Amino acid sequence: MAIARTAPAVRVSAPNAIATENGTMAAYALALFVTCVGAAQAKKPLTCGQCIALQEGIYRSINRNITALEQRNTAGVTSSATIEIGQIIWHLCGSESWRQVRPNDALVDACETHQRPHTDLMTEYWKEKSTEEYHDQALALRMKRAVCPNPEIDACSLDDLPDDYTPLNPKSDCAICQAITADVFGIIHTSRERPTKKQKHGDNFIRMAALISEVCEDLPMRHPIRPEQRGNVLEACQDFWEDHEDSFVKMIFERTPQFALSLCSEQLDACEQDMSPNQLYAFDPSNPAAKDEL
Repeated sequence: MAIARTAPAVRVSAPNAIATENGTMAAYALALFVTCVGAAQAKKPLTCGQCIALQEGIYRSINRNITALEQRNTAGVTSSATIEIGQIIWHLCGSESWRQVRPNDALVDACETHQRPHTDLMTEYWKEKSTEEYHDQALALRMKRAVCPNPEIDACSLDDLPDDYTPLNPKSDCAICQAITADVFGIIHTSRERPTKKQKHGDNFIRMAALISEVCEDLPMRHPIRPEQRGNVLEACQDFWEDHEDSFVKMIFERTPQFALSLCSEQLDACEQDMSPNQLYAFDPSNPAAKDEL
């Protein structure tokens, strides 16, 4: 399958002619106001957590497109097709893959403000991979480290992001528990869904529960794992999830950092000490709460 990049076409229309002088001045004032408002919005910086979320969104959208093509192929028939990576990134904010994660208003605004201005840069990093690479969730983690610290984006420092020197240990219940907890906390806090205990069987709770249930499958997107240990790590994660799913689902209602920080130590007895705030806020490293001692 060929993976190609086609730059998105942008058409800029000229303003309508204004017949009268007053009309011309009014149109100029309106245009100036709109330009100023647009410039103010563009100056709002992209945070590290938002850049991380955008890279995960790009990964999901590319995979959704590749999978759709693969499913259309007839069994036993070899065929080729082109995936336009630049177009996928350009249209990310309106994609089904992006909407399905139920992003909150801040993420929606960040996507609409920053995604298209940085499409070319992001495409340079994401393009020209093999189909196997695009299916590997570890690619999303590599792209976070490549794209988000880039000086043109300047959303993260490399120190904010996971590195290969601290891979997950499949034999450590504490490490697995903290990884699950941090990821579930991040999924919940970047989502628009806010179900209450009275809505435990409502649609927003069901959607939220479905998102966090994929936490082990998505582990390679957010944590470094040695390739030879991936199977063991994912199995250890799934076993731990199945043993303690009710406790993690409880985080949908108990959304405070205090509850999450002590979950693995006080409630699940997997760790001797509470998580640190910077571990918990790995999904949003620039959040001031990541540096606080709670």
